[in-house]
This record gives sequence, structure tokens and C-alpha cells, in this order.
Amino acid sequence: MLGLSVKRVARLAMAITRRLEKAGMVLLLTVTAASAVAAVLLLLACPALPRCSVAFGSALSAPKKLWGFGFSVAPEASASGECDIFDGEWVWDDSYPLYESRDCPFVDTAFRCSENGRQDTSYAKWRWQPSHCDLPRFDAKSMLERLRNKRVIFAGDSIGRNQWESLLCMLATGVSNKSSIYETNGNPITKHKGFLIFKFTDYNCTVEYYRPPFLVPQGHAPAGTPMVLNSTIRVDAMDWMSGYNRGKWSDADLLILNSGHWWLYGKTIGSGNYFQEGDEVKMDMTVSDAYIRSIQTLSDWLHREINTSKTQTVFRTYSPTHFRSVPARHN
Repeated sequence: MLGLSVKRVARLAMAITRRLEKAGMVLLLTVTAASAVAAVLLLLACPALPRCSVAFGSALSAPKKLWGFGFSVAPEASASGECDIFDGEWVWDDSYPLYESRDCPFVDTAFRCSENGRQDTSYAKWRWQPSHCDLPRFDAKSMLERLRNKRVIFAGDSIGRNQWESLLCMLATGVSNKSSIYETNGNPITKHKGFLIFKFTDYNCTVEYYRPPFLVPQGHAPAGTPMVLNSTIRVDAMDWMSGYNRGKWSDADLLILNSGHWWLYGKTIGSGNYFQEGDEVKMDMTVSDAYIRSIQTLSDWLHREINTSKTQTVFRTYSPTHFRSVPARHN
């Protein structure tokens, strides 16, 4: 957690939990990215798999049950029929990885480790194993059937983008004709500030990525503000891509939101990017207070816009950074 002490992270987590719990969201306070991906995939796949218990199905209808990650993926999971998938360890699995980047046309060039010269492949052989249950192995065709006529949206920073690309590649293993998977606006996968929507034609489903790293908008500072400001981050409004004229996130069947890695001193105040509410720039607002305020904005938006009988929403917080060497900054 760059720039944040453990105690501060804990306080942020509690504040975020209280706000998102009111909105009925599933919260993933992730320690590992893989465990978050597992939970997201289970939201889609588990209720229809024979190995999953009724406990998970009831958890979907009562989201608060998932705050303790209390869902079961095997009937013998425990006496209570529940299992914490975040309690476990990495185990070696010779059958992994689930796909090779060289076989997937949907991976950004910068993320193609083996093609970019990495010699070892052992890092791709590890699988997350919960202590008291087994995760069902990913089945691309089965997942695509469950996604038929549905929308999956990832929105947030590059951690979410990495998971979006990985899911595209995993799903593509179940499609023989890769040309039937395409970006609806003809855009290539590359680093940019907009959005990408990939459609799986045979299943009439889309897997989409929107890049608002704060989930709230960043833009020009109001006229007359101090010269030190490069831009402001509006903590009281959702990013424009969430709206009806663009992404219309509220129509998603599965909405995976993530934010956290950009809420650092170096990417905000340290770079002249201060926080704004209404027309007022809050020069004294701390990064952690601004983050919490943005979560309140997100919670309010979910209450207004999300139909919980249609849309399952997941919020991911911090996970291990994917930058090589970034010095810690104060907050």
C-alpha cells in the first residue's frame, strides 16, 4: 500500500465497507489479484455448477453474506456449508496456465511477458487453493453460455484492466473462430484513456473496460484557482463514462469496479491535482478523506442507478501494485 500505513488502510477499509454495505455491494478487499478474479468468476459460474452449494446462491440474493466471503463451492466445505476463498495458499499446478499470451490476440503488447523476453514460465504455474474447499476449474464454454446476452463491465484503473484482458483471453479459449470476437468500435487494444468493448458474436455478450482510474472525473480547475493546481478531481460526481450517453454502467449484468492505486499523494496533490466539491476546490482535503468522499459518491450512485435484481456489483480495493519500483509517498 504505497503511501499508506497499515492502520490507515484499515480505517479506510472500514469507512469504505460501511458506505458500500449500505448500497448492497460485494466488497473485495483484495490481498491477491487472483483471489479477486476467482470471486468475480464465481459470481457468474458458481450458482449453475453442481459442485456449488445452496449457500452461494443464497449469498447472491443477500449480498451482505459475502462481506465475510461466506460462500461455498463444495458441499463438503465445512459444517456450516460456507467457505472463505481468501483463506488459502498458492499451490503448484502443472496444468496451468489457462491460456498462453502468444495464443491470445487480446493482450496489450506491454503485458506479453514471454514475447517480451521473459525466459522463465514458473510464475504462471501457481493456482490459488482455498483451505477448506475447492474452486471449480474454469470452463470457457460453460462460462460463455452463462454470459449469453449479457454485459460484463470492468471500470477503474490498470489493475482492473489487467483482469479484463485476462478474462478476455480465458473466454477466447472456448471460441474456435477468434475473428468472431471483436472490438465494437474497431479500436485496437492499446493504452489509452477511453473504453474498449469486445463482443463475443456467437453468444451476443460483451466484456467491456472503461478507464476512469478514480471512478470520479478529473478535469480543469475552475477559473481563479491558485496556480499550483494542474487539475481537480471531482469527488462528488461519477465519471462521465458511467452515464447514459456513454457506458451506461447501470445496464451491466456484472459490474466490477476498482479504485485505489491512483489515490496516492504523488498522483494527486503531489502532482498539483487537488480535490473539488461543487465549485469549491478543497485545498486542505487529504487524499484519504477525498477517497472516502468519492466512495460516498459511488454509493449514492449505486442507490440511484443500479437495479440490484439485474446487476451484481463488485468493488475491488487495493491489491499488490504492478509497478516495478515506486517509492512510497506520504499521504
